[in-house]
Amino acid sequence: MSYRLQPVSARGAIHSTEEVLSPLALAQKVKLQLDANDPDLQVHADETKLQQILVNLVANGIKHSKPDGVVTLSCHADGEAVVFDVADDGEGIPNERLRDIFDPYVQLEGSNGRATTGWGLGLAISRELSQGMSGTLTVRSELGRGSVFSLQLPRESAIRSASAPARLPVS
Repeated sequence: MSYRLQPVSARGAIHSTEEVLSPLALAQKVKLQLDANDPDLQVHADETKLQQILVNLVANGIKHSKPDGVVTLSCHADGEAVVFDVADDGEGIPNERLRDIFDPYVQLEGSNGRATTGWGLGLAISRELSQGMSGTLTVRSELGRGSVFSLQLPRESAIRSASAPARLPVS
């Protein structure tokens, strides 16, 4: 798989995800909240693949939330990285299943009364895409309280400074 790594607006990626998933959130009666305060924050990523990951994570959050639930998509700088967090207030994931959810064809049974759809490939593909962009995809969850998926990718400014030519001291 090839990647077209370039500067991508973190705020733009979040707003694009909102445009795609607002109809689903509305249909499922789930509130979609965005938190992208820094208009200058840029991530070093393949824009299409970043969008694919965020859409998958937010769609999963919507799918596993109860009606009147909330899914939040946020981002922030963390040193030389940009972290995108997708938090839901759904049923959460049992600890014994946390390491399995990134395996292909794994789906968890939902307790929200909604039918589980799909092939169980979204998280496996998302993790692979994140790794292809020198990133990580992790999850933390608490039963009855929800889950937070965190996508960490290189910050564009860190890539630029690492590739800048070294300056020789002036004597």
